[in-house]
Amino acid sequence: EPVLPAVAAILFSPRFVDGHFQFGIAATPGRRVTIEVSQDGVKWEVLQEITKGDGPTTIVDREAQGNTIRLYRAVTH
Repeated sequence: EPVLPAVAAILFSPRFVDGHFQFGIAATPGRRVTIEVSQDGVKWEVLQEITKGDGPTTIVDREAQGNTIRLYRAVTH
């Protein structure tokens, strides 16, 4: 898992598993993180909200397959 500044979140290891797109997220433990998704980089929708615990967390996007463009970002709170 990457070493992080105090408020950062990092998305890593993107991959397809059993037909679903997933990636890891690393963030400061206890930090609230909103994972957002977009098809154009302008309009963003919430994919998942988490409170980060210790160690990596896996995010699964079950709607990614079949989309030609799918962008992700993590917003820390």
